[in-house]
Amino acid sequence: MDHQIINISPASRGVPAPEGNVCPRPSATLRFRFSLRMLFVAATLVALLSYWLVLPTVKARRFVAAINSSNYNRADSYFSDSADRVLDKYEREFWTFKLQASLAPLATREVWKGERRINFNWMFGGPRPVRACSGVIVATRQGLSSMSVQGGSSYGFGM
Repeated sequence: MDHQIINISPASRGVPAPEGNVCPRPSATLRFRFSLRMLFVAATLVALLSYWLVLPTVKARRFVAAINSSNYNRADSYFSDSADRVLDKYEREFWTFKLQASLAPLATREVWKGERRINFNWMFGGPRPVRACSGVIVATRQGLSSMSVQGGSSYGFGM
């Protein structure tokens, strides 16, 4: 049996051979390649970043909702230090107890520190005098910090 070698080089078809080492041009649509390991790492990083940025705001919103619905027992549960859990006790002890809370505007510095500020106003006392105060509570990923009371005034006469 005779075997013939057929030459199929470009030169045999009349096409001049390229000079030097020529790489083919990449196609216009490159396909992104990934492994399951990289997908898992990326999903974990996105989850950690979301946890870092969003959790203080979630805790702060839940606290504000509990305060504005007068559920002080639930609101107390958000404080990280048990010594700060006094809202339910104050609501039972004072004749007058009114607390309102709202989220402070979000600042970039707070996002990177993992904090969210909550502004509050409260009135308590009774039967006289009644004291009105305002202040700030800082929500972190671990829970709420102590109340920082700013100023206040008394109404009524002491007995």
